[in-house]
This record gives sequence, structure tokens and C-alpha cells, in this order.
Amino acid sequence: MKKLKEISWSYTHPTYGKLDDSLQVDWNQTLCVILNQIGKSNNHINKPKMIIPEKFRKLFESIAYYKQYEDRYQIEFLDIDDDVIVGECKLKIENFNNK
Repeated sequence: MKKLKEISWSYTHPTYGKLDDSLQVDWNQTLCVILNQIGKSNNHINKPKMIIPEKFRKLFESIAYYKQYEDRYQIEFLDIDDDVIVGECKLKIENFNNK
């Protein structure tokens, strides 16, 4: 079985620490950049499937450009306690607190 390429992204911004509303767009842009890189690596796939654990739903829906990802991927939220899987890559979200 082929090993998935692993990418990580920290939920806690390393520079700003706890975010206020004015920094939210800049902060989630870092996640958008990673998703775009993953999408580019899967260009040969027509609308790759993105499987996202349910615990990350609000995080992904808060991304400023979330609608573009809905158009680009087949997004499926599952009740699993796992990392985000995108195409042939595995995106690990670090420092996420779901409380």
C-alpha cells in the first residue's frame, strides 16, 4: 500500500497565539495555501474527494473561501477521530481543541 504524503498545519498560530477576529482571515489563509498545494498535486483527478472528520467541520466552514473548496472537491464530513485526508495526501491539524 502506498504511503500518503503527510503535511501538517497548526491550529494555534505560531506568531499570534490566540486569534482575534481581525487576524482570522490571515490565519485561515495559511490553511487555504496548504489545501491549494494538495489540490495542485491532484490535478489529474476530477474533483478529488476530501474526507474531513466532523470535529473539523466548523473550522473548514469558517475558511473565508470555503465555497471554492466545495466546488473543487467532493467534501464529506465523517464522524471519525482521524486526520484530514485529501486525495493522496494526509493533512494533520495540530493543536486543535474541539471544546
